[in-house]
Amino acid sequence: MNKSALHATVLSAAVMLMTVTRADAQSRRAPVLLLRLIEASEQGETAQDDALADVLPVLKRNLGFDAYRLLSARKQPLTGNFSLVLADGYRLSATEVDGAEMTLKLARERERILETRLRLRPGRPVILGGFPYENHNRKLIIILKLVDSDDDAAPARSADPAIPATSR
Repeated sequence: MNKSALHATVLSAAVMLMTVTRADAQSRRAPVLLLRLIEASEQGETAQDDALADVLPVLKRNLGFDAYRLLSARKQPLTGNFSLVLADGYRLSATEVDGAEMTLKLARERERILETRLRLRPGRPVILGGFPYENHNRKLIIILKLVDSDDDAAPARSADPAIPATSR
């Protein structure tokens, strides 16, 4: 192999390595969506739950329910469109994902409950809710929070989306 061919091979390998390293670093930095599905009730007490500690004061101050119970918690890297099955047959889908901006849809079986376009900001929760749940005294609330990486996200409470995270 002559010198110019060797240089071209080394240069090609270096460029390829830089590309792979950059793509790997970007995938590790993909933001993670922390999603919590919560039941709000006008009767009862909120059990001490670390998974709700960051939002409980805001929920109580703004929504006025007496009790909040975590039904499901999931983490989802924001690398593109996704669909998650949550507790009690609810499905949350995100389309047109562009960084922290997306169209979000919530459905249960064939009933569409919500469709909205939103933009998330790191560390700032977005609270969507007030959807009827089981009876008129209970409401369903979804809390979305963008975190920098999977390591920064609160631990998921339910590995199996069909199993509620907590029970009374």
